[in-house]
Formats: sequence, C-alpha cells, structure tokens
Amino acid sequence: MYQIIVPNNCQKFLLKLGDYDYNKIRDKILLLENTPRPRGCLQLSDSQQYRIRCGNYRIVYEIDDENYIL
Repeated sequence: MYQIIVPNNCQKFLLKLGDYDYNKIRDKILLLENTPRPRGCLQLSDSQQYRIRCGNYRIVYEIDDENYIL
C-alpha cells in the first residue's frame, strides 16, 4: 500500500467543495493507495506525475515507488 500525502493547499480546496464532490474526489484518491496507476490514468510528459479524471475535476499526483508515497 502506498501512503497518500495531500498538500495543505489541496486540503483547503477540498474542504471548500460541496459534500457530493468532496466525497467523490476523496474516494477516488483513497483508491490510489492500492492502485496508484488505475486504468485511464495518464502520465504527464517526462515526469512521475499522473492525472486521473473525477467528474469535472482532474487529480494530479506524483508517485514515489521507492518509498511507496503518493
């Protein structure tokens, strides 16, 4: 399992969302613990960053495979 670290600015953004969007995005982020590269994720050009869609939102994250951190 990977450890998920959410930066403070992202946490503040998520807390401003409505319950429906917040829960949907939170659930999608939590799924990354077990599957950091789910079907449909896109690797951003020449980096360790990936992007997944969640409704009208995009979740951009970086994977550190050596330390199992997202």
